[in-house]
Parts: sequence; C-alpha cells; structure tokens
Amino acid sequence: MHNYLITKGTTNVSVELRIVDSTDGTPETGVVWNTSGIDLQYRRDGAASTAITEATLAALTTAHTDGGFLHIGNGVYRFDLPDAACASGVDKVVVHGTVTGMVVIGCVIQLTDVDLFDSVRGGMTALPNAAADAAGGLATSAGGATGIDDLATPTNITAGTITTTTNLTNNNDKTGYSLSATGLDAISQAATGMVEIAKAVWDRLLTGGTHNINNSAGKRLRQIDAAFEVHSGTAQAGAATTITLDTGASATDNIYRGDRCMIVEGTGIGEHDIITAYNGTTKVATVAETWVITPDATSEFVLVPASVDVETWQHTTVSNGATSALPVVDAQAISDNTTAADSVQSNIGNLDAPISTAQTDLDTITGSDGVTIASTQGNSITFQPIEITAGDAIPNITLSGSGTEDGVSFTRSGSGNPYDATIMAQLNAEIDTAISDADIATETKQDIIDTVVDNLNLGIIYSSAATGALSTTQATSNLSGYADDQLIGRVMVVTSGNAEGEATDITDYANVTGLLTFTALTTAMANGDTFKIV
Repeated sequence: MHNYLITKGTTNVSVELRIVDSTDGTPETGVVWNTSGIDLQYRRDGAASTAITEATLAALTTAHTDGGFLHIGNGVYRFDLPDAACASGVDKVVVHGTVTGMVVIGCVIQLTDVDLFDSVRGGMTALPNAAADAAGGLATSAGGATGIDDLATPTNITAGTITTTTNLTNNNDKTGYSLSATGLDAISQAATGMVEIAKAVWDRLLTGGTHNINNSAGKRLRQIDAAFEVHSGTAQAGAATTITLDTGASATDNIYRGDRCMIVEGTGIGEHDIITAYNGTTKVATVAETWVITPDATSEFVLVPASVDVETWQHTTVSNGATSALPVVDAQAISDNTTAADSVQSNIGNLDAPISTAQTDLDTITGSDGVTIASTQGNSITFQPIEITAGDAIPNITLSGSGTEDGVSFTRSGSGNPYDATIMAQLNAEIDTAISDADIATETKQDIIDTVVDNLNLGIIYSSAATGALSTTQATSNLSGYADDQLIGRVMVVTSGNAEGEATDITDYANVTGLLTFTALTTAMANGDTFKIV
C-alpha cells in the first residue's frame, strides 16, 4: 500500500492503485473505468467512505479529471481524486475499492500543515518567503546583506551612516534618516518626536474600556468630565427658542430640563440658555430665551447642570414683571434668623400657631364696653347689626373726621399678638380701604367688617383631601375651577388631621382629579383632612 504526504487543501491530487488477481495475486492489466464490479472510494478520518464516480482518461498525460482511471503498467493504475478528499479538516485519507474477482491495493494519504516541497519556508507563511540572507529573508550569523554579525559593527545604512562601533549609544552622526509615518512613528529627532508624543496623548480618546485604572490621570479626567458635562454633541437643527439635539441624546422626556445648553462650536458659538422642556422622541429641547443666533446642524453643544436657574421658576419661563408664580420671601426675617436648620418653608409653617391663636381669639369679637359685636362658627362670621351714621362713636372702632377718607383703628379681645408688624400693616391697609370705600351714612358695621374679612381672604384657597392618591407627596382634593399647573409654586398648609400644622410647596396640579403634588410631608394626609393654599 502506498503512503503519501500531501499538504492540506491541495487540489487535483492523483494517486497510484495496484490491482491483482484475487486467486494467484498476479497483476491485472486490463481493468478500465467501467469494468464490471469496479467501485473505488475514499474515507477521511472520522467519516464514512465516499464513492467516486469513475471516468476514462484519454492518456496518462491528460489533465486531472475527478474519478479519472487509467492503467499505467504492471497492474498499477492512475486514479484522480476529487478535491474534497484532501481538503483541510483532517489529517489522513484512505483510498480503497473493489473490482469483481480482483483485489484493489489502495493507499494512505497523510495530510500535513506544511509543504514539504517548499524549499524556502516549507509552506509556513509566518516565515519570510525568501532565501536566508537574501533580501527579505532571515538573517544569518555572518555574511550576506543582513547578517546578524553586521548589526554589531554596521558600516552603512541607507540614507545615513553610523560610525564603526560596537556601542550604538556613542553614535553621534545619525543624520539623514526619515520616517514617512505620522504620530508616534514620526520620532525622527528629539524635538519633533516629543511634539508628536504630546499630540498623541492629547488626542487619545478617554473611554471606560481604556482608562479605568483607579486614581489614574485618564480616569480622573473622565470623572471630572462626567461631573460637569451632562451630554454633548452636534445639533441636528434649531429654531428661535429650540435646539434639536443629536440622535444619541436621551430618549427620556424632560431629562435635560433645568440644564444649561452651551454652544461651543459652529453657528451661535458662545450662546447659552436654560432648557425648560425636552422631547425624548424628537430630541427637541425648548429654551427659556430666544436665541440671538439660531443654531443649526453645525452647532456643537454641551449640556451642563445649571448652578443658578434665574431665567425660570419651577421650569417655567419668567417674563419681566411676572412675579405671581414666585413665592413672597421676607428677606429681613431670613437674614435675622441664624439657625442653620431654619428655612423659608419652616418659617411659613411657623405661622400656623399664631394664626390658630388668632382664630381662637376671633371666636367672639367684643367691643371695649364688653358688648358682643360678632361671633364665628366654622368658616362663617355672624355680626350683630348696628346702624351707624357719620360721626357715631362705635365700640373699638373710632371714626374721626368726616367724608370718605376717615381713618380707622381697632383692638381685639384675647391675649397674645399673632401678627407681626408686616401683617398688621396689611390688616390696617385693608381696613382703611374698606372704610374709605364705605358709605358711612347708609352702611352698617357688619357691612364694613364683611368687606374687611373678604379682602383678607383674597388669594387664600380652602379645601380638603379626598379619597384617591394620598401619600406624603400627593393628595387628591376637592379643588375645582383651577387650570393645570395653576397652583405650582404656592404654599399648602395642612389645618387638620395627622399632618396638621405642616406646610409644603406645590410642584404640580392636575385639574381633572384635583391631584396636588408637593414636597414630601412627614405624614400623609387622610380623606377629609383640611388645608389652605396661600
């Protein structure tokens, strides 16, 4: 049986088979491709045998034909294998077969990864495809153009010379060399090389995959960038009060609301504005002010957290003179209060106690002579009707002068003074207005006091919690007649229930359900708990 060494993947392989008589072993010389009972096959390691369709060959010099079969002489036959027989994937192939009344002596083909007929590198592509010492070939120990020994005492290098020495460190005439590449490969001299190294460092992309070593400069720079930059990119378009962010921007609505959009390159460079709304689907961000120069697809932007949002309040643009949405803050009271735990909200909540005291004192209103003027029940006040005319003296209300500009002063029963100077000034102003507008000749004391109370209640909303969403941050209410978001920014004071006495600021209002959303209370309100909005 013949043995062959053939490189894996070799095509058009032909082998020799011997065929002898099955009785006496003499060579059979008359077998042709279609002799009765002929069946030639090949088998690759680990697979079943594959039958080959035999074919005739005109001559032994005929080109390779899959299955080609022809007698060479003395019972030896040429047999052409299909390319699949010697394909890569196995290390051995056996060729065998049968012919009626005869014995087919097959062959074994060892498939190798090297080419034993390649005298240069044996078919190993990792080695140079050139003779040793030839151009592009392996260096030898001595002689030739690239001898290893030549590296110790070189005498010539293309485009420059090095003095004969065994210590390359001492060379001082390395001139005339150049490299065509850029970046770090362009280190052709000290000055240029250092510049190229610096450029490569500054142009290096900082990513979590390449710069994630704790306390390294690269990771520190990434962390600093993350702290000061929310998002950056190139705009897709812009309009008078909008900018369309890049396609990679967040798909979450209003996630950039309150951030500052700064144009850092392209059209509108140097402009910045506060984002008041963001559509995650369209990537359109609405800004508080009209752009001086409308951004476009060349505008590169950076979104950063806004340290002070002076253009908007509660994410709503504040126009000149629009102060209704802003809370009233007693700056003097805040500056006088040095307790760190105090806040504007807690100061507002502290008004509940004096207001409650005032309510108790107002249960019965009496004059200086002890005569009851009025009594209260719930949210209503019942006054004793007293007819007055100009110049009459009324207990606790002294009218002086004449006409419609009369001044009014009064005192109340009970102890304590729940009103500070500011509130008293407001009360006096409301009373002055009511008396000034009153027709003293025809109106009653009850009419005057009704007007005063009405004026004091202007802007205060009374309601109660209702069954629905009741938590520390939300409460369904009986409110009606107010538009969505109309109550944002106002202060809600709880007047009954477990949360009585707490105050919070309203951040959202839905008019369909009367649902109020606010900064968290310490205790959730229950159905029927009352509150007022100031």
